[in-house]
Amino acid sequence: MREFMPTAALIDKELGHPTLARIYAVLPTALIVPITILYLRLYLLPPSQSVPPFDPPAEIQDDKIMFECLSPAQAKAIRLANLHLDSDGADNDRIDRAADTEDIAREGEDEGDRSGYRLPPVAVERCYKGRCGGRWKPARTRHCSQCGTCRGGFDHHCPFFANCLTAAYMRTFLALLLYTPPTILILSSPLYKLIFHRARQAYLLSWTDQRLRTWWWDWTWSWVVAGGPVGRYAGGVILGWRELDRIDAVVGEGAGLRRLNAGLLLGFGIVLALISAGLAFSTITVLLSGHLTIDKGRSSAHVQAVSAIYALKMKGLPIPDELEKKVWRFSDKRWFFVPLPGISPVDPCERRSPDSAESSHPAFESDTDLAVSAGANSRPGSIQADREGKESLLKEDQGVLIQGGAIIPTLNHESPYDHGPRKNMQIVLGIHGWRWLLPWNAVRRGISDEHVLFSWPLAPDVERRLRDQAERLRTAQSHTSP
Repeated sequence: MREFMPTAALIDKELGHPTLARIYAVLPTALIVPITILYLRLYLLPPSQSVPPFDPPAEIQDDKIMFECLSPAQAKAIRLANLHLDSDGADNDRIDRAADTEDIAREGEDEGDRSGYRLPPVAVERCYKGRCGGRWKPARTRHCSQCGTCRGGFDHHCPFFANCLTAAYMRTFLALLLYTPPTILILSSPLYKLIFHRARQAYLLSWTDQRLRTWWWDWTWSWVVAGGPVGRYAGGVILGWRELDRIDAVVGEGAGLRRLNAGLLLGFGIVLALISAGLAFSTITVLLSGHLTIDKGRSSAHVQAVSAIYALKMKGLPIPDELEKKVWRFSDKRWFFVPLPGISPVDPCERRSPDSAESSHPAFESDTDLAVSAGANSRPGSIQADREGKESLLKEDQGVLIQGGAIIPTLNHESPYDHGPRKNMQIVLGIHGWRWLLPWNAVRRGISDEHVLFSWPLAPDVERRLRDQAERLRTAQSHTSP
């Protein structure tokens, strides 16, 4: 019967602490209920959570504010895709590739110029994957292949919640991670002394019992089966523990809280607490830097691709197309439309730029330099095509004047959404300080204003530099105009 006694009663009987047993009878409920609510909050998020509207707001459509947009080369790709669509009928695969800038075509430019077809002055990014069907894809929005839709402020898709985790619910996720370690450690604290002594007895028994020693410690393959010395010692403790439980059952004494199942459960809980603490630390570190988890992953993939290209180049080996595509796909270069009233109409696909903008751009020494510096400006296809378009890219990299404003790129390694650690956390969590961690605050959305979620605020210094660059382009144009 001792095996089935309530945990609080076992603590009272085995540890001799009735007060601790009464506290323990209430504490699990007080700690587990908030964690359960936070988990269900994330698990039961609606499918439409953080999905952007189909079309951008009026101020973006009318080019009244600064916003992230497609580069001129990406706009050119969509223009060519639409030309093929007009002549060949619906071709969703072509549009999908063009919209995602993974297969930008350069052929047919002369045909496009003769057709008279023109895009709107600024091309916002749209997604044609899954269920999106051409939905607006604002800044910091990614398409989730598991859910089949785009989500603003996408961080990652979590299989434990069967849902996407976005910036709007980051405070709920962080609270869940931060609540888990202390809850596990507090709930399991009465077991530490019992489990430690029991594990020590089990280890000694595995050495002194001749049958266990022959079967495990003297067996050469135990190193391989257990996966190394740590697993080998853990295996010996488990075998000794099982033997102790068997001996207790023979003499008529239940192992109670000292049984092997309790020890394994405690070990699993400690591992879960460590994983939760590690995830919380890494997530907070990423947020403090002004990034989301997927941003760090894409940046790492870009660095690896550039390093691989450099290594191949040093060895004189050909560069695979797939490697080139990764450089373009994971580049952190972004383009922003800066409104400038009074700018004369210019087709953004022509990549016109004042001559003065060219002189300040450093020359490229190689195809790899072109790939790294141009970012996502061009197609990830053959290096030969990129070499032919090098002159246009050199101009484009300083910005392009268009109707009503300019399209300006970010600098290499410039973080347009990094406001500093404190402000970054405040934007995502929605509350300054630690009050977001309280259970009644943690279940709420961190970013309640969808305008922030789909029109992420730019860092003041980056916004100022983009405006200054746009003004320099306008000034240069006025000096070169006849």
